[in-house]
Amino acid sequence: MRKNMKNDRIDASAERYWIDHSLISHYHANPLRVNVVIIGSGADTDRLLYYGLLYNIYKADQSIIYHIYGNSVDSTHICTDFDRMNGDKVVSHGNISENNVRQIGTVDRVVIMDRGEVFEPSEAGSFGEGVEIHRLRLCEDDGTSEEEKLAMELNYQYECLYGSENPDVSDREERKRLCWERLSDFAKASNKAAVGYHNLRMQIIERRKNLRFECPQWEHMEMLSELEHIKWCRFHFLNGWKKGEMEGEKGKNEKKKTHSSLIPYAELSREEKDKDREVIELMFRIGERKSHPNIVE
Repeated sequence: MRKNMKNDRIDASAERYWIDHSLISHYHANPLRVNVVIIGSGADTDRLLYYGLLYNIYKADQSIIYHIYGNSVDSTHICTDFDRMNGDKVVSHGNISENNVRQIGTVDRVVIMDRGEVFEPSEAGSFGEGVEIHRLRLCEDDGTSEEEKLAMELNYQYECLYGSENPDVSDREERKRLCWERLSDFAKASNKAAVGYHNLRMQIIERRKNLRFECPQWEHMEMLSELEHIKWCRFHFLNGWKKGEMEGEKGKNEKKKTHSSLIPYAELSREEKDKDREVIELMFRIGERKSHPNIVE
């Protein structure tokens, strides 16, 4: 069942915010340490935190701490203690006060949910001079059409690699649509998250290029694969999944919401690591086709 239009806009706004205003400027040779303050309450704050945790994955050893201020913050399930596989944290502070602001130390960014009736911009000044202050407003539309097209393409190519689909068919678009319609809402969201996170991946690649980080190609791909795995695990954890055991030849149990691969990247088999790499390579090819639509495979 489709969500109502306001919730679609909240989701699109929260997702788009972290793509357009990522934390990539904090990416240096040193460990990435960032304090983000989010001021607000309700579903929009909840989704902003959700997509922040899902997309702000830049280094395996990073530490991004999300400090939540506001009345009746609806982020209980996101604050659940799950393995984030790095130093990221979520801390709920309640209302802003001089004491709990002082406890944070240096703040790198403040995001205010633009509702008007709860917080005034001057309150963000409590976090110090020179802090990035952003106001988040809802998008005018849900922004799903292009994202869904790319997600459908990703799913179809994955089915061609690991499923029973054949890429060389005359009714490719119809087959792609049917494959998509067979998916659960969870699986569709997973594909969309893979598409969304690719925007951040490209920012990481560009940042490393500008900083002249040099390493062998295999090491570069291994780094990207580990980040992809952290994102994949986090998507599952944020949606209520837990680590499970192999059941026969299957590692996934959708009814129990368990998966045997929800473990640190270093503990994966080579075959499982290759799947993370395949997703990245598929997204590179899809991105290339988007930029050059006349490319024929």
